[in-house]
Amino acid sequence: MLSDFIHDIKVDIEKQISLLDQTIHTLQDQIKEDEKFLEILLEDSDAVFTEFSPRDLNYKQEQEIRDLEMKIREEQDELTEENERLEKLQKKLAQVESISEESISLDQDINREQVINGLEVIDSYILSDPRRAKMELHRLVMRLKKVENDK
Repeated sequence: MLSDFIHDIKVDIEKQISLLDQTIHTLQDQIKEDEKFLEILLEDSDAVFTEFSPRDLNYKQEQEIRDLEMKIREEQDELTEENERLEKLQKKLAQVESISEESISLDQDINREQVINGLEVIDSYILSDPRRAKMELHRLVMRLKKVENDK
C-alpha cells in the first residue's frame, strides 16, 4: 500500500522531469535561433552608408535589435529558472527513491517477522492440534504467495 503510493509519486515526478526537460530543450533552441537572427540583424545594421547620413535610417531595425536582445535575456532567465526547477525535481526524485528502498526493506523485514511468527504459532499447535496447525500453515503459504504476487 505504502509502496504503491511512493511508486505513484515517483512516476509523477518522472513525468514532471520529462516535461521540464522538453521545455528546457525548446528554450535552448529558441535562444539559439534568436541569437542567430540577432547576428544577422547586427551585420545588416553595420552598413557603411549609415554613418554619413544625417537621418536615422535604421531606427526600426535598431528597435528590433533592442527588442530581440531583451527577449534573449528573458529567455535566458527563464532557462535558468527551469534548470533550477529541474535540479529540485531531481533531488525530490532521489529522496523518493531512497524512501522507496527503505519502504521495500521495511516491508521485507515485516514479511520475515510475519513468517517467523506464523511458524512459531504452527509449532505450538503441531502436537496439540495438528488440524489447526495445518490450517495455519496453509494460511501462511497463501500470505507468502500474495506477497510474492504483489512484487
